[in-house]
Amino acid sequence: MAAGGDCGGREAACGYDSYRSPLASRYASPEMCFLFSDKYKFRTWRQLWLWLAEAEQTLGLPVTEEQIQEMKSNLDNIDFKMAAEEEKQLRHDVMAHVHTFARCCPKAAGIIHLGATSCYVGDNTDLIILRNAFDLLLPKLARVISRLADFAKERADLPTLGFTHFQPAQLTTVGKRCCLWIQDLCMDLQNLKRVRDELRFRGVKGTTGTQASFLQLFEGDDQKVEQLDKMVTEKAGFKRAFIITGQTYTRKVDIEVLSVLASLGASVHKICTDIRLLANLKEMEEPFEKQQIGSSAMPYKRNPMRSERCCSLARHLMTLVLDPLQTASVQWFERTLDDSANRRICLAEAFLTADTVLNTLQNISEGLVVYPKVIERRIRQELPFMATENIIMAMVKAGGNRQDCHEKIRVLSQQAAAVVKQEGGDNDLIERIQADAYFSPIHSQLDHLLDPSSFTGRASQQVQRFLEEEVCPLLKPYESVMKVKSWTYWEEEQDVILQVKSKVQFRVTGRHGPPGAMWHFSSSRNNLISLLVLSCESLGGMFETTRSVTQVNNHRVLFRHTIDFSNTGCQRGSRYYQSICNLRASSTYHTRGRGGYWTPWVLVNKFPHSK
Repeated sequence: MAAGGDCGGREAACGYDSYRSPLASRYASPEMCFLFSDKYKFRTWRQLWLWLAEAEQTLGLPVTEEQIQEMKSNLDNIDFKMAAEEEKQLRHDVMAHVHTFARCCPKAAGIIHLGATSCYVGDNTDLIILRNAFDLLLPKLARVISRLADFAKERADLPTLGFTHFQPAQLTTVGKRCCLWIQDLCMDLQNLKRVRDELRFRGVKGTTGTQASFLQLFEGDDQKVEQLDKMVTEKAGFKRAFIITGQTYTRKVDIEVLSVLASLGASVHKICTDIRLLANLKEMEEPFEKQQIGSSAMPYKRNPMRSERCCSLARHLMTLVLDPLQTASVQWFERTLDDSANRRICLAEAFLTADTVLNTLQNISEGLVVYPKVIERRIRQELPFMATENIIMAMVKAGGNRQDCHEKIRVLSQQAAAVVKQEGGDNDLIERIQADAYFSPIHSQLDHLLDPSSFTGRASQQVQRFLEEEVCPLLKPYESVMKVKSWTYWEEEQDVILQVKSKVQFRVTGRHGPPGAMWHFSSSRNNLISLLVLSCESLGGMFETTRSVTQVNNHRVLFRHTIDFSNTGCQRGSRYYQSICNLRASSTYHTRGRGGYWTPWVLVNKFPHSK
């Protein structure tokens, strides 16, 4: 899968004389970029080799505890330069990393990759990354839905002009229109969760999926081969593995994954297009910062640049599904390698793009501005025409003739329309009706007949029912992450820059859990430190020290870090500062222990910083 160079497009050492993907260098969050980094990818390869060796040892193959411990202690000791040199010579990335791992594990060198094929590490790593990438996206999408639900609830009763064909239609409410957006996103949330939960591990299958090499290793013991596959699958955190594979897992999986992401892109594009059109009508705007510039030539401009960014990236996201469709269709027999280069690009780009549009859409949804007076004025312009049927019925009830009334209103309506279209004036149909003695029996009723709320039907009730019956239950599993705020390049940067010029201390409180007796407390601590250090390094910052580590009880730990942002560019520093504060409390990080995990409770609390 795609990973990019060791710098991930972020470190200052990369310079400005080489192309860097804007998705990594400008848009996507550090945590999503880290998932698709070389460090995460090749570290996972090593973890897979360790899991395989552990399972083979348990099932009786000649793998010693000393070899296991040597592999375990060198999971993060990756010589990327050596691996690159090896790959130049061997023209094979997996064997290059087998040799690199063997160099730092001389005692274990003979059992690394025992019985496996390249797709054991390649495909299984891809599936782990896809699963973890979904785990990053799902809470973000839930937060967007939650913010929009709050917006819809607050404005459930606010009448607004509806549009069909982008022409004035019956009234709806601002909240009801927002629920149209939410409904699409709820479908996306369900689809992303479904595809994530249906992901299966490739497992331990051998070169063409027959497990022949492992059957030979276990001297024809079919049950041990089955156990091996099951053990490694469980260590990787999957409930089940494919029973049938070729050399690779079926590339139909990639179609499913990118299809739901493309569908999310379509939803975001529709939402942000609506916001852009409403911004033109001056009825609604996305957040606009105090120092933000809309145009270099026209200082009055308030361009909807966030929504435009979402639309731009959503179009890219929607097109990426064509890659796995074509790839799956040309996988000859047990596999061909023409999937590899394509998948390195499209899978990573799809998740980085989805991550970006959700980050941006959350920022938009947290700061949407509505202008009721503008909405009211537009309603006044169109409502007289819409109210003509009600006026006719009121006249008939007052003793008038329907046909006569219809003709009177037709003539007056055409006159009013001419004022609007030919003279650029306001719609004066009601004034004409008030001035016509024919309509005197209902003059006192006109205000009531023109009350906008009487034209919105059951919109407000629909909003309430939809939010209560469909949205709230769907968001319940994500309650613990709802308070996390969005970040962008442009938001609240002044406050952040003041802090990133100095050292910032973070306190991390969390829970770690053992899958078995081999769990070690230090595993979770070291793994989370490693995760944060790698993310921080990618932006040029550094961890100074681990101030303290305390095991509160069997499953809770508390420790502190200090990060030095003083040598980090303000924009990058502020972005990382926001991002580290936003790491979700529901995330699960697999650790150096035997399949253990780390789940932060309160991941970051900012301490007073010192210069």
